[in-house]
Amino acid sequence: MKEYKVVIIGSGNVAEAFATALSKSANRVVQVYARNRERGEKLAAIAACPWCCDPSQIKFADIYLLCVSDRAIAEVASALTLPADAIIAHTAGCGTLEMLPKTARRAIIYPFQTFSAGRSVDFSKIFLFIEAEDEATHNEATDFAKSITQNVRTADASLREKIHLTGVLT
Repeated sequence: MKEYKVVIIGSGNVAEAFATALSKSANRVVQVYARNRERGEKLAAIAACPWCCDPSQIKFADIYLLCVSDRAIAEVASALTLPADAIIAHTAGCGTLEMLPKTARRAIIYPFQTFSAGRSVDFSKIFLFIEAEDEATHNEATDFAKSITQNVRTADASLREKIHLTGVLT
């Protein structure tokens, strides 16, 4: 299995859960990008990597994991300059691929889980739902997801929305 270099974008509960899970995997978080200094530094300490708050300072990575609120996805993603061969993936249940810039390979890696501050989550028990713009990107996003859980499934926007709504209601 490939070791992925990852930049986590965001500093909320989902970003913290991914930082924790990735720090225990064969992958390497190379940076945390966050506007909130205190939270950014905390996540960077968890992932044993540097953090930044300037999008022009973001490091090279294989995967840019966008862990921001649904309404901030397009705005934050459009401020990024990414390598064309990198994957940018958001983690929203109801978001679409079109919210991401076409300048990188687009995917969604949606964790079916409620994340609470300070609560430890065992990613090996979480389902990750994958959608991507093409088969190669889907395969790579799936490979990455399987490095932190074996519970990986494909779900398009319509199915993800239903799964998300079901989770919210229960």
